[in-house]
Amino acid sequence: MFVVSEDGTCIAYEVVGTGKPLVLLHGFTADHTIWREVGYVERLAGRQLILIDARGHGRSDKPHVPEAYDAGRCAADVAAVLNDIGAVNADICGHSLGGTIALAFAARYPNRVRSLVVNGAHPFGQDLSLLRAAVSVGIEPWISYLRTQTWPLTDGNVRQLRSNDLDALRACVALDRSDRSAPFVGFDRPILAISGEADPLCPKVRDFAALAGADYLELVGCNHFQAFLAVDPICARMEEFLALP
Repeated sequence: MFVVSEDGTCIAYEVVGTGKPLVLLHGFTADHTIWREVGYVERLAGRQLILIDARGHGRSDKPHVPEAYDAGRCAADVAAVLNDIGAVNADICGHSLGGTIALAFAARYPNRVRSLVVNGAHPFGQDLSLLRAAVSVGIEPWISYLRTQTWPLTDGNVRQLRSNDLDALRACVALDRSDRSAPFVGFDRPILAISGEADPLCPKVRDFAALAGADYLELVGCNHFQAFLAVDPICARMEEFLALP
């Protein structure tokens, strides 16, 4: 399915199942299919899962200008999808880039958030120069980097990664992220923050959890990507967290 966001960007999404809506937002260079591939869709059955292709990824439009990836525009994409399916609010979950979009959505549309699950992301300022360097000469260095992070890439993963629009990826990470933590001081929706212990972002995720009074799950020995692939402990904690009134 497709919907047009407020700035005219076409956003692709898929809805799986029925029940309370749970939005799943993928990381940089992935697309919505990753949630099914690694096992989240199966584990989270019993919910209405809303799998969104972030702008610049998957079947969504792929702008080539950095301004198109402003946090407010990315947040509006999620709102457009919820409007399209008639959902007033939803639980919102994102990993990495998807976590950043989830935070932007929560900051802009707090009344549309039932709860927030953020894995490997935080609302503080962030230098994206490593991501810029990773895709500066093509996708192969990024694929090689993922392999060093013990991501067991399948042939399908590699095909999906190589299908990315490099100019869109470069625009997506062209600008460093500014601090957007203020809305989470006293935020009145439940938050679960997740990080791999070996993720360089872990201290910032811990700081975010403390700032927001969030529940916190730290995955021992996991790096940024392994903390996404740890489906069983994450879904067990999410199921407990999402069951809260």
